[in-house]
Amino acid sequence: MKRVFLCLLFLLCLMSAAVTAQAAETDWYVDEVTKTLYINGHGSTADIKPDGWKAEFNIHSVVIGEGITAIAEEAFSGCLYLETVQLPASLTQIGARAFQNTGLTEIVIPKGVKVIDERVFYQCDSLTKVELHDGITNIGYEAFRKCRSLKKLDIPGSVQGIVTNAFAECSGLEEVRFRNGMTRLPGDEFYQCTSLRYLEIPDTVESLRYVYFTHLPALETVRIGSGLKQLFDGTFDGCTNLKRFEISPDNQNFCSIDGVIYSKDQTTLVRLPLGYEGTYEVVPGTLTIGARAADGCVKLTG
Repeated sequence: MKRVFLCLLFLLCLMSAAVTAQAAETDWYVDEVTKTLYINGHGSTADIKPDGWKAEFNIHSVVIGEGITAIAEEAFSGCLYLETVQLPASLTQIGARAFQNTGLTEIVIPKGVKVIDERVFYQCDSLTKVELHDGITNIGYEAFRKCRSLKKLDIPGSVQGIVTNAFAECSGLEEVRFRNGMTRLPGDEFYQCTSLRYLEIPDTVESLRYVYFTHLPALETVRIGSGLKQLFDGTFDGCTNLKRFEISPDNQNFCSIDGVIYSKDQTTLVRLPLGYEGTYEVVPGTLTIGARAADGCVKLTG
């Protein structure tokens, strides 16, 4: 009996050693010449501690090997000199605040990642380019807030949730395109995007509500897709530089004439862009002018 017990104990020790060796497969090292951090192995970076590379090395780039599936929360937070990161196709999760306040200049999100967690890229001032694949479903709270060098955004149609202030204070952002598939657009997620001048609404959006896209002082052009059925009062309030609406010719409810929104049959003037200047003469055949068609058009003289 004693011999059996000792054999079992020996086997347990072997199993424990095997598990320890497997956990140790996730590891990292730094090339001190190039200031490149290499992470290799399997599983999550939570298995290794970031304190070493944060305290001892001003890393400039990160290469994460295939097999890594998750980046831990705050893994690279505060790495001010970090400019580039190579993410593996095996990655499925990026933890909250993982790259906040770093020097990243661009990022390509792997196809396995479905959620951009809260503040993942918060205050990445040097970030100029973001590639979001069709498959991402949610963009979290302040995920890209204060990414002031970001110029353009393509939001894939798979995205069904964008949380408050996801892109707030991206003061360099100039163009945003929402792709077909999205049915619900964000409200104040673009707060203080003071350079945003072009906005594209997809064919799959049926209504634009009051909270959508207000107080964007640089907004000049809005392109609206074929699916829009309802345009609520107050949409685009405070967009005092808005010059032009462009509506898809396939839209069955609205049309645009010289940048002004009319009903499809051109009998109702629906909305003048708030930045319209001078006098305006309605198109022949107009029978009705919407109650708030010219609200906020402070440059309209008659």
